Amino acid sequence: MKKLALVMFLVVAATTAPVYASLLGSTVDVKADFPTMGTVFVDGGTHLVDGSVEWAAGSFPGYNSSLSVQITASQIILSFNGTATFFQTAAFNGLDITTLTGHISSAVIDASSAFNPIGISLIGNDLFLNYSTVVVGTGQLSIIDYTGTSTVPEPAGYLLAAVGLGALALVRRRAV
Repeated sequence: MKKLALVMFLVVAATTAPVYASLLGSTVDVKADFPTMGTVFVDGGTHLVDGSVEWAAGSFPGYNSSLSVQITASQIILSFNGTATFFQTAAFNGLDITTLTGHISSAVIDASSAFNPIGISLIGNDLFLNYSTVVVGTGQLSIIDYTGTSTVPEPAGYLLAAVGLGALALVRRRAV
């Protein structure tokens, strides 16, 4: 009986892993890098990703005051809030999206994106989007599809863990 309870506990523990779907619930920092990758021009700050526009216009003063960044369950959306603009020529002119909790495992340009980075790089917990020389028309969006992981635990996992611990306690109580 003890072996059965232990096996049940191990099965429950193995099935209570975090949800792996998006960055929702993760903590992310977005920085504008210029003139090289990793050279922070302005840090937009750290936010908990909830699908809204986490970095509103004004989050990147001195870089571009109309830039906003939204992270949804499957996309990163850059907007200049209806204004036309351009990215100056440099080795790197764009965003460094750092996941402090969670992880981005892949990122590609969405087919509906109106302006696109000239390069996408994933290095550790950093996603670099290089827009050097890119011209942005009025109202255009840059949309990046990503696959990400969040370390937010699944609520059903807590229930399974409680059942497993209860079964283990019941077996131990009967053995005493």
